Amino acid sequence: GFAVGDVLSGTAACKVQLYKGAAELTLLTSTTEGLSDATGGSVTPEVKAISALGGINTGAPVTINSVQFDGEYLSDGANSIKPYNSLFAYEALENGKYYNVTGIYQQFGNTTKEILPRSAADIEEVAIPTAVIALDDVVLEVGQNTTLSATVTPAVAASAEVSYSILDGDSYISLAGAALTANAVGTAHVRATVADNLPSYYGATKDITVTVNAVSKTYAMTGWR
Repeated sequence: GFAVGDVLSGTAACKVQLYKGAAELTLLTSTTEGLSDATGGSVTPEVKAISALGGINTGAPVTINSVQFDGEYLSDGANSIKPYNSLFAYEALENGKYYNVTGIYQQFGNTTKEILPRSAADIEEVAIPTAVIALDDVVLEVGQNTTLSATVTPAVAASAEVSYSILDGDSYISLAGAALTANAVGTAHVRATVADNLPSYYGATKDITVTVNAVSKTYAMTGWR
């Protein structure tokens, strides 16, 4: 009869047992004598925000941010975490998406890490931004060189390393890191890449055209006789 998230107060007879490493109080119902729903109760456990689950967090309410769901587990980049969903009915997590999850952390067995959310409100979907690369096409003459310089947004990705590679036309240009050299007349294509840095942002690519022209000739003009 009680709802998940209720604050209960009073004294009642109950049974204490262990289930999957967690202590449970059973035989409690909404009609249990001496126990009542104390909405707005004063007991609010401190929730600690962490970047990865570890043994030090066992039994504590924690929030772990930007973990990805793979269809069965949440991943913090180092651990696979089982969202223990028998405690309540929450909307289905979607494969590939990222979430902030609050719950009680526990270890089950030797390898399985579990987080026990208290209600659907403890699971929040996180929107991960996609990096955008701004880089203009390049026009050079044979023998000229330039340094490619891309701008990356949003701010969370602005300091990301950009790598460059030749997609086609390597007989017309050469690349050494971001240094581009024009070797022969023709058209080539270069790709700029920012790798994923999840859970901060998704990676991105940007393709540009490099046009190499012949060297311009300058003619000296002499006076007419």
